[in-house]
Amino acid sequence: MATAAVAHPTDALHSEPSTLYHYLELKDGGIVQTYPGTVFEKRRKHVPHEVDIKDLRPVRSEFSLDENGFQLVDFSPKEKTFLDEAHVEQEYYPECSNLIKKLTGASYVHPVSYLCRRHTFTDAQGDALAKEDTDFVTKHNPAVWLNG
Repeated sequence: MATAAVAHPTDALHSEPSTLYHYLELKDGGIVQTYPGTVFEKRRKHVPHEVDIKDLRPVRSEFSLDENGFQLVDFSPKEKTFLDEAHVEQEYYPECSNLIKKLTGASYVHPVSYLCRRHTFTDAQGDALAKEDTDFVTKHNPAVWLNG
């Protein structure tokens, strides 16, 4: 018996082609342990996957934290540059904490850190060239790694 393709509401959404990376599996020469934020993480072997990233904003109401594990919300923080760490901690952390409390009903939120990804992957790789594996990278690229 033939089955018909079922259209999904996200099929018609705008998408952008992108490359995301999975870390190489152990059986293929990957490793177990890495330390996030270090040079070694930039050198770790990976497998590229070509994907289309869909813009879910037009259908944001179809997703909820309880049902999907994520939720799209409008949020316009006062902080725009993320250049002054003290200012981020004094202004941005409380804004984020209040948003999370409002969305989840939490009575307490404890922000731990933030990461501003303002460099290209090439810049981040270049930053790692002359450093030891255990050194921290100082240039952070957009997220391209997948977990799972």
